Amino acid sequence: MSGGARFFLAVDHRRSYEKLFGVPERVDGETAAQLRAAKVLVVEALATIPAIRPSLGGLGVLLDDEYGADAAAAAEQLGVAVAMAFERSAQPVLVFEHDDWRLRLDALAARDGTAYAKVLVRHRTDGDPEARATQLGRLAEIDRECRVRGVPLLLEVLTPYRDDELAGSTADELEASLRPRLVVDAIADIQSAGVHPALWKVEGVADPDGCRRIAAQARCSGDAGIVVLGAGASVATVNEWLRSAAAGGYTGFAVGRSIWADSLIGWRAGDIQAETARATIASRYLEFVDVFIAAQL
Repeated sequence: MSGGARFFLAVDHRRSYEKLFGVPERVDGETAAQLRAAKVLVVEALATIPAIRPSLGGLGVLLDDEYGADAAAAAEQLGVAVAMAFERSAQPVLVFEHDDWRLRLDALAARDGTAYAKVLVRHRTDGDPEARATQLGRLAEIDRECRVRGVPLLLEVLTPYRDDELAGSTADELEASLRPRLVVDAIADIQSAGVHPALWKVEGVADPDGCRRIAAQARCSGDAGIVVLGAGASVATVNEWLRSAAAGGYTGFAVGRSIWADSLIGWRAGDIQAETARATIASRYLEFVDVFIAAQL
């Protein structure tokens, strides 16, 4: 499943998803139902793509089982790739969301070959040594269990800036000067622990040469795919990342809020109808696909 282009709609957000909609810390039953319905709406938008662009392959969606179980069931009916989140949301060190995560891997293995296990980590090689070792051990564990079951692993790696770095430079300056090295170092560190996912998901870099270095590290020990994330950035910023990623040898993207946030907020507020939200999400998704493909040519 690592070969070929992959264009994921990322809808696996949980704590950031609640914050996006201004949901208080305690989520009541009615609100949870609305949050689940919003994720189904995103998958329904994805379901319109084959009719609009019959030749487009590589469709996929990242989901969770807290608010995304209904959406995942809908996505499976489409036959698109579904990557299910296995990490607990918003943790500094990897914690598995469920104690029975191995049984959940068994369930993914029983599907028809379109299911990924997805894990997100925040990882810097200059972080706390004990926390780093703990995280690497847990990554090695789930990578090993995925391989035993034949379930491909999608590993999302974030490399957050330190306060002192942010104090001395702008985010754009750090993206150009520091981000590529942080990502390459993080991938290499994870690989050194014997972790070799089928697909890497990494932060955007508006520099094709930086993307080439990242892609080369990701593939140094196998034919792994690599996709760029969107981080809820503006359309212009995501387009820049997509062009650099495509020119740098990436295999696609996994973008979420930059595609669906405005539409879901408007739909939940009653400002737009579900049909309009679906059409807008599908259109933005295809715009990003077209930007990526054009930059490959």
